[in-house]
Amino acid sequence: SWLSIDAGTGAVTGDAPSVSADKKYTFTVTVADEHSASTSKSFSITVKKIVLPEIIVESIECFPRIVAGHEQVCSVKVTADGKPLSGATVKINRDTSAGTTTYAQCITDAITGACASEFIIDEPGTYTVYATAAKEGYTAWTSKAKSFTFEVFSERYDLREFEVYKDSAYSIPSDTFYRGEMLYAKFRIYDMLEEKYLVDCEVINEAKLVSFDAGGMIALNRDAVSNTLNPKYFHFRAQIPPIHDFFGHSAAFGFAFSYTDGSGGEVKKMLTILNNPPVISGLPSVIEIDAPYQLDLAPYATDLEDTNLKWEIRSFDSSIITASITGNTLLNLAPVIHGQTNLKLRVYDLNNDYDEGTILIKSIVTPPNQPPIITNVNNPSQVYEGDFVSFTVEAYDPDGDDITFSLSGASWLSIDAGTGAVIGDAPSVSADKKYTFTVTVTDEHSASTSKSFSITVKKIVLPEITVESIECFPRSVAGHEQVCSVKVSSESEPLSGATVKIRDYTSSFIYAQCITDAITGACASEFIIDEPGTYTVYATAAKEGYTAWTSKAKSFTFEVFSERYDLREFEVYKDSGYSIPSDTFYRGEMLYAKFRIYDMLEEKYVHDSGLVKEAKLVSYVGGGMVDMQSDSAMDTANPGFIHFKLQVPIVHDFIGESAAFGFVFNFSDNSGGEVKKMLTILNNPPVISGLPSVIEIDAPYQLDLAPYATDLEDTNLKWEIVSFDSSVISAHITGNSQLSLAPLADGETSLVLRVYDLNNDYDEGTILVKSSVTPPNLPPVIEIEQTQFAVQVGDELRFSFRVYDPDGDEITITFPGMPASASINDKGSGNFEFIWVPSSAGNYTFKILAADHELQTEVEIRISVYDDKEPEEEDPLYRSNDQTRINRIAHDYEVKPGDQLYVMVSIDNNLREEREFSVLAIVPELGIRMRSYERVEGGETLNKRLFLEIPKNAQPGEYLLRISVNNEVLNRHRHRIIKVI
Repeated sequence: SWLSIDAGTGAVTGDAPSVSADKKYTFTVTVADEHSASTSKSFSITVKKIVLPEIIVESIECFPRIVAGHEQVCSVKVTADGKPLSGATVKINRDTSAGTTTYAQCITDAITGACASEFIIDEPGTYTVYATAAKEGYTAWTSKAKSFTFEVFSERYDLREFEVYKDSAYSIPSDTFYRGEMLYAKFRIYDMLEEKYLVDCEVINEAKLVSFDAGGMIALNRDAVSNTLNPKYFHFRAQIPPIHDFFGHSAAFGFAFSYTDGSGGEVKKMLTILNNPPVISGLPSVIEIDAPYQLDLAPYATDLEDTNLKWEIRSFDSSIITASITGNTLLNLAPVIHGQTNLKLRVYDLNNDYDEGTILIKSIVTPPNQPPIITNVNNPSQVYEGDFVSFTVEAYDPDGDDITFSLSGASWLSIDAGTGAVIGDAPSVSADKKYTFTVTVTDEHSASTSKSFSITVKKIVLPEITVESIECFPRSVAGHEQVCSVKVSSESEPLSGATVKIRDYTSSFIYAQCITDAITGACASEFIIDEPGTYTVYATAAKEGYTAWTSKAKSFTFEVFSERYDLREFEVYKDSGYSIPSDTFYRGEMLYAKFRIYDMLEEKYVHDSGLVKEAKLVSYVGGGMVDMQSDSAMDTANPGFIHFKLQVPIVHDFIGESAAFGFVFNFSDNSGGEVKKMLTILNNPPVISGLPSVIEIDAPYQLDLAPYATDLEDTNLKWEIVSFDSSVISAHITGNSQLSLAPLADGETSLVLRVYDLNNDYDEGTILVKSSVTPPNLPPVIEIEQTQFAVQVGDELRFSFRVYDPDGDEITITFPGMPASASINDKGSGNFEFIWVPSSAGNYTFKILAADHELQTEVEIRISVYDDKEPEEEDPLYRSNDQTRINRIAHDYEVKPGDQLYVMVSIDNNLREEREFSVLAIVPELGIRMRSYERVEGGETLNKRLFLEIPKNAQPGEYLLRISVNNEVLNRHRHRIIKVI
């Protein structure tokens, strides 16, 4: 009958009954459908008897005689399973015709299992008392087998001026003593009948010192010498016994006396009786071990009270030795590696006082020799022929031995035997060649390690220089400058920095030389030939790291004539009116030259522009040469001068900052003339136009910048990014002009750009980039403080929760599995309240689901509903006038590892005043223990809920749950079986 089943859900609940011994119960469960078809299955549950260890009262001892109205002291010793029992509640009782009277109670101490208590009896007579003992988890001792009879006399004598001293001269008052130390008491006795102080200590029949806390009792002895010397006082002394029932920090002690007339007296003092800690002596300071080693530590520690001392290891270096203690005193050591470590030890007595000592353990381990280790060769993988090779082999010996290096392989490398430094010169090779070497490192015990490595010696193949063209002025005048321009390349690209020499075709005489420029790979040079005639020249070119051009394949033939005409008053202008002199021009700009021609034979100026057969402008630095045209209209307007003009070519071989240019002329009689001028021909920088002022991006974006820049000379312009805020966007340029952007954060930034031409001149532009980032979708959030609940049948359960979406998305909320009779109250702004009054017991589970357009969040709710009935036969209570009681205890029967075990205790307080309770839940086999201290107002009921964490590694099976409720009038224990599934 102690199990019941829910007809609708199949939930089985019940409380296991009390049994006199383990008992097996067999049940049958039947499941029937609406057509009366049914199936049955039997199962068994064994209810195990809880056998608690029994408490034994070993002895009770009181003062045999006391005075009415003065304190009596009784000491009780308690054991369980043959050992002292601490923490037991001892009550000292006396049976009378009116019932049982409890005179006093105390708690047994942690070492002796004893305690003492004091009480007062006002009426003289003969009294017999007995002791009972109880402790949670033990069977109480209620027998009267241990009792003590004592006499209570009328009072006559009073103890006065009572003092305790540390010295035999009674001059050092003290309330602190060590066990084994002498204690001295001095006092006076006043005869209240005679109303005078006594001077004869023979009135004292016996005297004792009693420890109320630990239960010890010893005799006090007369100090006859001190009594004779100072008869005004009575002097007694005692040696504090070195036993554990005399111990306490500011504990209560009684000085009890009995007198010859059968009466007695007592003085209560608060004394501190200290334990004598153990003392280590003679411990070895150093121990050397090269094998497992044992040392019995027992002889190295003494204690006044205890012989059963316990040694512990505090610290040591476990990488050097192993160390352990067995049997409390046996030290076990073994070496691990060579070295030494301080082994710190402690020895404890029963009071947990200790002394410390240290032994230096020297571990002697001779390791086997280990070969050297090569950590790095550091060799280059390839070098060029003729290179100097230098690197160092890195190695070490694990044992610290000296090492020697050696090298085998090609002879062009050598190694330093002591340092491992390798040097050598790479040999000449006809083609790339791979050399393999082996380095060996040997220690002083001939153990060695080798490692091979390779170096490829590469053949040096220099690129060849090609003279693309040589062009000179086809006619010049003897004694005047001739100009020749040469273009040089290598591997089809213009070559800068090459030294060009212009040589005579027949004799190879060098007329002039120049250095090619950085853009065109060209240069021009001037020289003078004094004799008229026909001349042929060719160009050679050389540069370090290249194969020189020495061929005569590129040549130029020109004529040198006798001189007749001289160019005078030569000026260069910027405007067609020849009014703005200038030496600075941009490429593509018009240049105007005005001059006079003097006929040195006729000794007069010639004003005929037709005399000039051809005219050229030559760039000595860039190597450019361009024709000039006659400005005949200006000759007519200004007949005293000859006028020529040209547009500076838009090519890179016309450029220079204050560079040398030549104006070279050929006259109709085949003679010529030249004027050298320093001009600055400037590059036209690129121009940005039409660049977007604003770009908005919310995804990766590309823009070809090429259409937004023009340059008079160049089409191959290069764009670069100058600055932008890298926390807002990412930006880079590929292929000179392809701009790639990507948003990183919401915001905007100025993207500053530059476009460069071949002369590194640039223009600058700015785009305001507005970045918009769409954040990733976040799932809905369900905020709820608790997901596990327990409620009784018929009680209302309410709890609140909040649901919202961090992105502000529209969300759908559902409650799959929710009990049909439950309701959800929408309070607005995402706040909801669950309301349910359950009608039947059982375990219920449902979910709260919240979903946006793509993500879902769920929370599982677990509710345990308990019936408010509890079998009467399972409710043995220890009550106080039925005013305080345990109403009921409920709990989960099945639980999973890692879940919480629900326990509920209902406590009624029918008194008017507030009561305190201790609620304790224990599952010993799982190491679970939870205690809660509660206050219950008068007339109130407390439903205390405990949630016990089940370990994640708990094994499936049945476990014993013990529930205890305690206060000064209530002591109840319940045991239940729980199942981990």
